[in-house]
Amino acid sequence: MLNAFGWVLFGMAVWGLCIAMQALQRRFAPEWSDAMGMDDVMGTKAAEPPRVPDARDREIAELKRRVETLEAIVTDRRYQWEQEFRRAG
Repeated sequence: MLNAFGWVLFGMAVWGLCIAMQALQRRFAPEWSDAMGMDDVMGTKAAEPPRVPDARDREIAELKRRVETLEAIVTDRRYQWEQEFRRAG
């Protein structure tokens, strides 16, 4: 009987240490908690709805595409030569 009681106390001590370690981790390294999914395991993190792209996101994507096109034009050798010929002529 004493042996079983000892194991129960040991289990409770380990459980208590796990809770204390999680509290320390949340306090001093919260980015690890999120990366490892500990909040999901403990059921304490609220579920975020999936983000739906809005008009601003589409506009930013369009502007990025336009900038890439302009960079391709400006870095093109033929475009640079044509600009030099126009300045010289």
